Amino acid sequence: MALLYHNSLFGSSIGGPSGAAQTLETGVWSASEESVLPNGVLFPAYTILTGLRLGITSSTVNPLLVSFLPVILFEGYREQVGDRAAFSSACLFMFSFPFYVLYPSAGRVATPVFFLALEGLVLSDSHIDLLRKRILGVLFGMGLAVSHYGTAYVAMVAFGTAFVTYLLLGVIDKARIPLSRGTALKRLRSVNVRATVRELTPRLLSPWFVTFYVAFVVEWYFYTSGGDKFAILPRKVLSVVNRFFEASASGTAGSAVSKEYGSTSVAISRQFYILIGALMGIGLAATMVARVFRKDTVDVDDEFLALAVGFMSMLGASFFVVGFNVARIMMIVFTFTAVFVVYGLGSIVEAVLTTRRVLRRVVARDGRGAIGDLLGVDFERAFGGLRTELTAVSVVLCVFLLLNAGFVTVFFTHDYAPSNIVTQDTLEKSEQVQVQLKARGCVNCDIESHVWLFSHRNRSSHAYGDFMAWAQVDFYRGSIAGRLSYYPKKVTYRSMWAATNGTDTKSLLLVLDHNTDTGVMLIESKYYWKDMAYIEPVTNRSHRVYTTGETAIYRSTGRATKRAFDFERPVPTNVTNVTEYKRLAAGSEFDGDDGPFDDIGEASERIRDPGLGGPASDEIGGDGPAGGPGGYGAAGSDNRTDGNRTGEVGAGNATDGPGAGNATGVTAGDANGSGTDGNVSTAINSTETTTATADATTSADSDRRLPREDSDRRLPREDSATDFAEAFVASPTRRTPRADHPAPSLGRVSIS
Repeated sequence: MALLYHNSLFGSSIGGPSGAAQTLETGVWSASEESVLPNGVLFPAYTILTGLRLGITSSTVNPLLVSFLPVILFEGYREQVGDRAAFSSACLFMFSFPFYVLYPSAGRVATPVFFLALEGLVLSDSHIDLLRKRILGVLFGMGLAVSHYGTAYVAMVAFGTAFVTYLLLGVIDKARIPLSRGTALKRLRSVNVRATVRELTPRLLSPWFVTFYVAFVVEWYFYTSGGDKFAILPRKVLSVVNRFFEASASGTAGSAVSKEYGSTSVAISRQFYILIGALMGIGLAATMVARVFRKDTVDVDDEFLALAVGFMSMLGASFFVVGFNVARIMMIVFTFTAVFVVYGLGSIVEAVLTTRRVLRRVVARDGRGAIGDLLGVDFERAFGGLRTELTAVSVVLCVFLLLNAGFVTVFFTHDYAPSNIVTQDTLEKSEQVQVQLKARGCVNCDIESHVWLFSHRNRSSHAYGDFMAWAQVDFYRGSIAGRLSYYPKKVTYRSMWAATNGTDTKSLLLVLDHNTDTGVMLIESKYYWKDMAYIEPVTNRSHRVYTTGETAIYRSTGRATKRAFDFERPVPTNVTNVTEYKRLAAGSEFDGDDGPFDDIGEASERIRDPGLGGPASDEIGGDGPAGGPGGYGAAGSDNRTDGNRTGEVGAGNATDGPGAGNATGVTAGDANGSGTDGNVSTAINSTETTTATADATTSADSDRRLPREDSDRRLPREDSATDFAEAFVASPTRRTPRADHPAPSLGRVSIS
């Protein structure tokens, strides 16, 4: 409970799942792929029974129920391997980071594993009669199927594989394969498989249970998805088959093993997971060998062993399938395979001892004795006397917990860990972009920005954001949907990278808190990014229509790419250290030397110093390299008397010699930039028709776009609503709210 609540209570509440809010509002569960059992039924039930708000319920009641998971696993394990090994196995599950990072607030992730653990407990419990076992098995299987479609599919394939394995063990027993004879194949061929199936008395893995579960899962998700799965499933199966025969381990698990996470703690933790997976595989293989040849030495039940084989095969499949969340798959697999970690270590120890005995016989030229030692492996020793191995596993698990919980990060590595609740201040002040991205940031700012964009955009126009914007629609969907009149879809945002050369239509561009703090946009994943310098030429020519101080939304002008943004794109860089970033910026971005951002000139540099009438917003025309095109000036200045934008976008000019950029607002705004070859220390003047005047001089050591050391995470100011509303109504052409008055929500505005 301490592990679970340290994340749910001290993290940020996101209001609960949207399916739960819909059920509470209508009083009816509308079954769908998105509104699964935990989100659509369990969370609303918790809310009604406790009388608490939905957000509080998701952060308090759900962790309490999840805390029973290790207890259920322990009770099931102890029937198979004894108390000591069962305790270590339950701790392995409990110390893995998804248990206390993902499970506390994610009902659809934890609930199916809860039902799966109950399946294992029903199978192992010797105090329940066969009829009750089968009834409970069907009920828990149905609960698993409607809790999460991904886990349901994994369990479906695992149950099928487990049934085949269980049947194979029965056939092997029927054939009575001896260890030292060569008649195994003939004996296997002589076995009547149908008769063997009839003679087996499974408690869970009966052909009827497996058939019912497969049919229920397929029919349920065909029903809730409106038939889409008829098209999706064949493509997924074909993709897996192709990857398998191409010997391409390019699935999610393969990527996770080879990915560079930029954290020493995570890198070490990953090695622990690989070690644990290897021990599980060795232990399971050794147990199967012992079960086939010396059945009396194995205490694990045949059905439990078959289920372990079935779910372990799914871990192997994740190396070929794209889209599996490795953390989720790992925890699903642990429900039946964690006990084999200790067996794996015991098997290795026994193998070393056996090898030593065989080598001694060989040295003594006792060939018959060596063969006898090799064939007479002491399985009793491998699976019986595990006190030393249990102690070693316990030490490994303690280190494993310290790595995952962030202890090693705080005191030694100073980067980030799977759980970062206690290290937020360290993350924000880090000089590594990857570490900064792990900071929680202003969650409410991000949510409010999504809500404003969904409320005000024209449904036919495009919206652009980076990878995190796309992911947040799913993760914060409950809070977003609670403030909207409709259910937001995850595919709302196009990639911000696609907008770096401009947009063909008038669109909205979302800049989130992490974009502001780190100066990067995430492309395709949380571990691949590009500098925001790529998008700034676009945002500088767009109208800022909303800001919270940490986030912003821009409305692009919709100019054609070639016409509006005719500049050579900078050479991509993957600099992750802020100190190195500053050195590159000072050495090449502003002084005209060759460098990664030199070709873009100064088209994205902003005037920073505010004038008397308020912050100046003119943006300079950039200087290109010698002989190159000048940068393009942005919109003219604001008239701060009546809040009316009167400037237009200026045109960029270029000469054959040193590049000269010029941009002039047609009516009131004036912004000029000029430079000479190799020197762009540019004097800028911003003039307005009223009293507001701002002068600024750019310098080579400008640190724009760098993360702020102390980020003041501001929410939209409530007291600015009336002021902004009056300005908006009085001047419909205004698009850029004053920086000191962030824009509140004003109802639906159609942007075309």
